[in-house]
Amino acid sequence: MKNYNKELKNRFVYIFYITLVLYTALILKLVNIQAYEHDKFVRYAQGQHIGKIEIHALRGSIVDRNGTVMAFSLSSPSIAVNPREVENPDKTAFYLGLILGKKKEDILPIITLPSTFAWVERKIDEKQAQQVEKLNLPGVFILQESTGKRFYPKQRIASHVVGYTGIDDQGLEGVEASYDDILSGKPGVLEAEMDQVGRLLPQGDSIYVPSVPGKTIHLTIDETIQYIVENELEKQVKKFNAAGGSVIIYKAKTGEILALANYPDYLPSRGAEADRKTVRNSAVCDNYEPGSTFKVITAAAAFDSGVTYEDQFYCGQSLEVGGYSLRNANDGIFSLTGQETIEGIITYSFNVGAAELGLKIGKDVLYKHIDAFGFGKVTGIDLSGETEGILVPAQYWQPINLATIAYGQGVAVTPLQMVQAYGAIANGGVMMKPHLVSSITDPDGKVVRDIQPRVVATPISPEASYLTIRCLKNVIKEGTGKGARIPGYVVGGKTGTANMVENGVYSSNKYIASFVGIVPADDPELVILIKINEPKGVIWGGSVAAPLCKAIGTQIMWRLGIQPTEPIEDDKTADVH
Repeated sequence: MKNYNKELKNRFVYIFYITLVLYTALILKLVNIQAYEHDKFVRYAQGQHIGKIEIHALRGSIVDRNGTVMAFSLSSPSIAVNPREVENPDKTAFYLGLILGKKKEDILPIITLPSTFAWVERKIDEKQAQQVEKLNLPGVFILQESTGKRFYPKQRIASHVVGYTGIDDQGLEGVEASYDDILSGKPGVLEAEMDQVGRLLPQGDSIYVPSVPGKTIHLTIDETIQYIVENELEKQVKKFNAAGGSVIIYKAKTGEILALANYPDYLPSRGAEADRKTVRNSAVCDNYEPGSTFKVITAAAAFDSGVTYEDQFYCGQSLEVGGYSLRNANDGIFSLTGQETIEGIITYSFNVGAAELGLKIGKDVLYKHIDAFGFGKVTGIDLSGETEGILVPAQYWQPINLATIAYGQGVAVTPLQMVQAYGAIANGGVMMKPHLVSSITDPDGKVVRDIQPRVVATPISPEASYLTIRCLKNVIKEGTGKGARIPGYVVGGKTGTANMVENGVYSSNKYIASFVGIVPADDPELVILIKINEPKGVIWGGSVAAPLCKAIGTQIMWRLGIQPTEPIEDDKTADVH
């Protein structure tokens, strides 16, 4: 009996000490939780009953230089569903399909998902939302999305400038993309006590930080001029059954772009569905060999390096350079004496004369000026996707490269680079940075950023600028650019016709017809670039591109307040090469 009691007593002792150890451990754990891990467990607790909701900001607007709205956002309703609460999936899918213009089979898989939430259709119009609410379908509800729906009231106008947004109002192309962070605004936040299914508790604590709407982008584009340009470009592309085209109107003294158009264009409201080639901004992103419009750069370089207006250069029908035979264009125009000044070379667009001029001034001088004019590098315009063209360094030029580059072959440029370079010639040798945004204002209308004109280079002297413009005026008066005459104004410019390059070789039947004009040439204000891709039948820049300058110029000069300086007479001059 004594042994039994002793054994029982030992068991109680063991149990006591085990209990003591466990109890001590528990006490220590509680002390640790209270003293050292208190904040962590408070956060855990809050995380279970305090929810955080991000409140997206309404996207800012895009307006033209006169305040015309090109893009804006409105908060929009969306249809969502809790599939677990849908009582009759077939009926629900049928009615939603009727309202949304969709098939029942497209909606049924959504409303039968094994989840508690799914989007049926995002950012619908108010009428559709009201129709859904009236049906009072179990499990179906309307949510007002804070990101809003983007609207483009001018539809296709300036589509390549404005760009478009995605379903969540994020910028994907154009100014919408390059200024996305400014347009997007600053999101807000709501922290509040919620129940186990995420509903706000009516008497619960909450912290609300409101969102800040996006800022407004003010473009340099003039919507009316943009419309005129797009309308005339489309007509010219269709007239010559061309593959497409681009036009840029640039203010030489400030670098502002008044119009930038490509055809074909697209609807920004359906930008995500558009063909990628159509969405691409060809005026900024596409490289091409400029052909004869580049002879003007060679002429400006020559004048800047000491060549006089009276100097004569060989201008026969062909020229042998490094074992290659260079010839003038097969357009029926030839030099009567075989010798021409720079004015004659530019006026009648002689390849041989331009090649001889390039060989005369040398590769170092020509390359230095081409580089100073901004070729081979991006302009830095406020759009994404700009390309830098193709300019091989002078140390790799052979004599044949020097000769052909002098008349615009063997070098690739973008339309934007050409506009900037001609702008320097028009502006007394001072080159301005092209830009599409003039200012940014906050939601109260206060200017938070004012974008001023910026000088980027001075590639030629004022004297070289004057002499080059003198040549360009003669192109319109006597040469290949007669079709660009704008009644009442003195116009200077240069035509170009170049073979397209495909897979590294020149195409024998595809051309680019182009024209770059300066108007008024006596007191330059605008540079107008026109590029038509693959015209059919007639291919010459003087016949295809130059007349578009006249069609556009006669409609926009009065709007810009540029007064005519010449008698306005009927211009019956036929288009020439």
